[in-house]
Amino acid sequence: MQQLATSWMVYRMTDSALWLGISTFSSLIPTFLFGLFAGVLVDRWNHQKIMIITQSLAAVQSLTLALLTLSGHITLTELIGLNLFLGTVTCFDNATRQAFVVRMLDDKKDLPNAIALNSSVMNSTRLIGPAIGGRAIGLIGEGYCFLLNFVSYLAVLIALLLMKVPVKQKIVDNSKSLVQDLKAGFQSAFGDHSIRSLLLFVPFMSLFGIPYNTIFPLLVKKVGEGHAEALGYMTGAAAAGSLVAGMGLAKRKGPPELGKLMAGASVAFSVFVILLSFGQSYWQLLPCIFITGMSIIFMLASGNTVIQYLVKDEMRGRVMSFFTFTLMGVVPFGSLLLGAVAQKIGTGPALIFNGSVCLVGSLLFSRQAGQINAQVAAHISHEYPLKPLC
Repeated sequence: MQQLATSWMVYRMTDSALWLGISTFSSLIPTFLFGLFAGVLVDRWNHQKIMIITQSLAAVQSLTLALLTLSGHITLTELIGLNLFLGTVTCFDNATRQAFVVRMLDDKKDLPNAIALNSSVMNSTRLIGPAIGGRAIGLIGEGYCFLLNFVSYLAVLIALLLMKVPVKQKIVDNSKSLVQDLKAGFQSAFGDHSIRSLLLFVPFMSLFGIPYNTIFPLLVKKVGEGHAEALGYMTGAAAAGSLVAGMGLAKRKGPPELGKLMAGASVAFSVFVILLSFGQSYWQLLPCIFITGMSIIFMLASGNTVIQYLVKDEMRGRVMSFFTFTLMGVVPFGSLLLGAVAQKIGTGPALIFNGSVCLVGSLLFSRQAGQINAQVAAHISHEYPLKPLC
């Protein structure tokens, strides 16, 4: 709800595609600046305590944003500043979440289903939140959306405090400097062929494809449905696709052909971003947005699972921070690029350009899919050999 309300308020205040890109840029650029060092600290500190701190700070940001908006004194500068603050908090929170999932599992073989289930839960809220948020903006305004978000953090903090997770065994030498630990994480990540391929492909898609939702407000205006409720439904359609993909992955059984799944999803995403540019009505856009949302989760959840399988436990926080960095750290530049291109040549041509670039990159990445599948299968057979029948 807060993300939707923030985007709508920026567009209402500026009527500018470029400022929409700047708003998204400000919320994600901290991941680019601090994301890699966040992974080093995650490997050193208690995950549960980090998340309690980050969620508390995020709650403070929501309350501040609500009070400023409700008072009628919010300015664009303050909004961008609060985006930067929340982006910094989220940078550390995301790195912790990635490493924390594995610690909640008794059996690592459940990892693909656990990551997909986690994605399903998160995307179910992305489905409900924007739909409610779009309606709430029209009824009560952006300020109360921010206030409701503040209240929601109380439930999150209670859940974290109630969790009983075994204390993490110390496996990192804290006598080393942050730079030395970061260098070791880099060598671990880029020394592995499959992880290296993913860490090069994900930022490519983050630059040219994933920020496509930055210009959703422009699509709403293009088809003549220029109100917040329509924007909520469009965002909800993307979340619905993500939820369907996550549920499908969560129930999936058998050997995970994650490389091929990721390659196929990225091709589908690229094609439907291009088709999105031709939509002339609200109902023509929604199916395309649904499929792009579904494709993104197939792509990212598969990549996440590959890395979680192959990375060593003592390097998990750092390597997963590289994944978060290549995903979220590059998105702000993609948002800025797409906003600027759309401002210059129009919404439709911008989507065609970005979708076409993503399609070329996806076809090139698909050549690596077979080798990624083989490496994951070899790892699974080594870690979990079949037991004899007698």
